Amino acid sequence: MTDSEVLAAEYRAFVKALHPASIEVLVVVDGFWSHRLYPSIPQEHEEMPERDEVLKVFTEYKSTVTPQLLTLVSGHPDPDVRDAAEMTLSSLGHVIMFLAHLTPNEVAGGAARIEKVLDNLKALRNALYRAPFRIERPEPRFTGELLQDFAIRTITAELSGLR
Repeated sequence: MTDSEVLAAEYRAFVKALHPASIEVLVVVDGFWSHRLYPSIPQEHEEMPERDEVLKVFTEYKSTVTPQLLTLVSGHPDPDVRDAAEMTLSSLGHVIMFLAHLTPNEVAGGAARIEKVLDNLKALRNALYRAPFRIERPEPRFTGELLQDFAIRTITAELSGLR
Protein backbone atom coordinates (compact mmCIF):
# COMPACT_ATOMS: atom_id res chain seq x y z
CA MET A 1 0.00 0.00 0.00
CA THR A 2 1.27 3.46 -0.87
CA ASP A 3 1.37 6.29 1.64
CA SER A 4 -1.53 7.94 -0.17
CA GLU A 5 -3.63 4.77 0.04
CA VAL A 6 -2.84 4.43 3.74
CA LEU A 7 -3.89 8.04 4.36
CA ALA A 8 -7.12 7.52 2.41
CA ALA A 9 -7.93 4.37 4.40
CA GLU A 10 -7.18 6.12 7.70
CA TYR A 11 -9.33 9.06 6.62
CA ARG A 12 -12.29 6.80 5.81
CA ALA A 13 -11.91 4.99 9.15
CA PHE A 14 -11.80 8.32 10.99
CA VAL A 15 -14.91 9.65 9.24
CA LYS A 16 -16.76 6.38 9.91
CA ALA A 17 -15.81 6.59 13.59
CA LEU A 18 -17.19 10.16 13.75
CA HIS A 19 -20.39 9.28 11.91
CA PRO A 20 -22.62 8.39 14.93
CA ALA A 21 -21.70 11.61 16.76
CA SER A 22 -22.21 13.61 13.57
CA ILE A 23 -25.68 12.14 13.12
CA GLU A 24 -26.47 13.03 16.74
CA VAL A 25 -25.66 16.66 15.89
CA LEU A 26 -28.01 16.47 12.92
CA VAL A 27 -30.78 15.07 15.14
CA VAL A 28 -30.37 17.98 17.59
CA VAL A 29 -30.37 20.57 14.79
CA ASP A 30 -33.30 18.98 12.96
CA GLY A 31 -35.27 18.80 16.20
CA PHE A 32 -34.55 22.44 17.00
CA TRP A 33 -35.66 23.50 13.53
CA SER A 34 -38.76 21.30 13.32
CA HIS A 35 -40.06 21.61 16.86
CA ARG A 36 -38.73 24.94 18.10
CA LEU A 37 -37.69 27.49 15.49
CA TYR A 38 -40.00 26.76 12.54
CA PRO A 39 -43.17 26.77 14.69
CA SER A 40 -42.12 30.20 16.02
CA ILE A 41 -42.23 31.75 12.55
CA PRO A 42 -45.64 33.35 12.05
CA GLN A 43 -47.47 32.65 8.83
CA GLU A 44 -49.68 35.29 7.23
CA HIS A 45 -52.60 36.29 9.46
CA GLU A 46 -50.93 34.79 12.55
CA GLU A 47 -49.94 36.75 15.60
CA MET A 48 -46.39 37.87 16.08
CA PRO A 49 -44.31 35.76 18.48
CA GLU A 50 -43.88 37.16 21.97
CA ARG A 51 -40.51 38.79 22.62
CA ASP A 52 -39.88 36.36 25.51
CA GLU A 53 -40.51 33.39 23.20
CA VAL A 54 -38.01 34.72 20.63
CA LEU A 55 -35.48 35.19 23.44
CA LYS A 56 -35.98 31.59 24.58
CA VAL A 57 -35.47 30.33 21.02
CA PHE A 58 -32.34 32.47 20.66
CA THR A 59 -30.98 31.20 23.98
CA GLU A 60 -31.52 27.59 22.94
CA TYR A 61 -29.88 28.29 19.59
CA LYS A 62 -26.79 29.82 21.23
CA SER A 63 -26.48 27.26 24.04
CA THR A 64 -27.39 24.03 22.22
CA VAL A 65 -27.44 24.30 18.44
CA THR A 66 -24.45 26.58 17.91
CA PRO A 67 -21.94 24.46 19.89
CA GLN A 68 -23.23 21.29 18.22
CA LEU A 69 -22.86 22.69 14.70
CA LEU A 70 -19.50 24.26 15.49
CA THR A 71 -18.16 20.79 16.33
CA LEU A 72 -18.88 19.87 12.71
CA VAL A 73 -17.70 23.21 11.29
CA SER A 74 -14.37 23.12 13.07
CA GLY A 75 -13.84 19.44 13.76
CA HIS A 76 -15.20 17.26 10.99
CA PRO A 77 -12.56 16.15 8.46
CA ASP A 78 -14.90 16.21 5.46
CA PRO A 79 -15.00 19.65 3.80
CA ASP A 80 -18.55 19.17 2.50
CA VAL A 81 -19.80 18.45 6.02
CA ARG A 82 -17.96 21.49 7.40
CA ASP A 83 -19.34 23.77 4.68
CA ALA A 84 -22.91 22.50 5.02
CA ALA A 85 -22.78 22.78 8.83
CA GLU A 86 -21.53 26.35 8.62
CA MET A 87 -24.22 27.34 6.11
CA THR A 88 -26.88 25.70 8.29
CA LEU A 89 -25.61 27.56 11.35
CA SER A 90 -25.70 30.82 9.41
CA SER A 91 -29.18 30.33 7.95
CA LEU A 92 -30.67 29.37 11.33
CA GLY A 93 -29.13 32.53 12.79
CA HIS A 94 -30.67 34.61 10.00
CA VAL A 95 -34.12 33.23 10.80
CA ILE A 96 -33.69 34.08 14.48
CA MET A 97 -32.57 37.62 13.63
CA PHE A 98 -35.59 37.89 11.32
CA LEU A 99 -37.85 36.88 14.22
CA ALA A 100 -36.18 39.30 16.61
CA HIS A 101 -36.80 42.28 14.32
CA LEU A 102 -40.09 41.15 12.77
CA THR A 103 -42.96 43.57 12.23
CA PRO A 104 -46.47 42.58 11.08
CA ASN A 105 -45.73 43.94 7.59
CA GLU A 106 -42.68 41.65 7.15
CA VAL A 107 -44.24 38.25 7.88
CA ALA A 108 -44.19 37.24 4.20
CA GLY A 109 -40.41 37.84 4.10
CA GLY A 110 -39.79 34.67 6.08
CA ALA A 111 -40.44 32.33 3.13
CA ALA A 112 -37.02 32.85 1.53
CA ARG A 113 -35.28 32.34 4.88
CA ILE A 114 -37.25 29.14 5.48
CA GLU A 115 -36.25 27.83 2.04
CA LYS A 116 -32.59 28.63 2.77
CA VAL A 117 -32.70 26.66 6.04
CA LEU A 118 -34.38 23.74 4.29
CA ASP A 119 -31.76 23.79 1.51
CA ASN A 120 -28.91 23.93 4.02
CA LEU A 121 -30.33 21.12 6.16
CA LYS A 122 -30.69 19.02 3.01
CA ALA A 123 -27.06 19.74 2.10
CA LEU A 124 -25.95 18.82 5.63
CA ARG A 125 -27.88 15.54 5.58
CA ASN A 126 -26.45 14.74 2.16
CA ALA A 127 -22.87 15.56 3.19
CA LEU A 128 -23.14 13.51 6.39
CA TYR A 129 -24.55 10.56 4.49
CA ARG A 130 -21.89 10.67 1.79
CA ALA A 131 -18.84 11.39 3.95
CA PRO A 132 -18.21 7.78 5.08
CA PHE A 133 -18.40 6.59 1.47
CA ARG A 134 -15.90 9.07 0.03
CA ILE A 135 -13.17 7.07 -1.72
CA GLU A 136 -10.57 9.78 -2.17
CA ARG A 137 -9.32 11.73 0.80
CA PRO A 138 -10.10 15.40 0.06
CA GLU A 139 -7.36 17.97 0.32
CA PRO A 140 -7.76 20.03 3.48
CA ARG A 141 -9.09 23.49 2.63
CA PHE A 142 -10.25 24.78 5.99
CA THR A 143 -8.50 28.06 6.71
CA GLY A 144 -9.80 28.45 10.23
CA GLU A 145 -11.92 31.45 9.27
CA LEU A 146 -15.66 31.05 9.68
CA LEU A 147 -18.34 32.90 7.74
CA GLN A 148 -19.09 34.98 10.83
CA ASP A 149 -15.40 35.99 11.06
CA PHE A 150 -15.46 37.07 7.43
CA ALA A 151 -18.68 39.04 8.00
CA ILE A 152 -17.20 40.80 11.05
CA ARG A 153 -14.05 41.74 9.08
CA THR A 154 -16.15 43.04 6.19
CA ILE A 155 -18.43 45.11 8.42
CA THR A 156 -15.48 46.49 10.37
CA ALA A 157 -13.73 47.50 7.14
CA GLU A 158 -16.87 49.20 5.85
CA LEU A 159 -17.42 51.04 9.13
CA SER A 160 -13.83 52.27 9.26
CA GLY A 161 -14.22 53.51 5.67
CA LEU A 162 -17.15 55.69 6.78
CA ARG A 163 -15.08 57.57 9.33
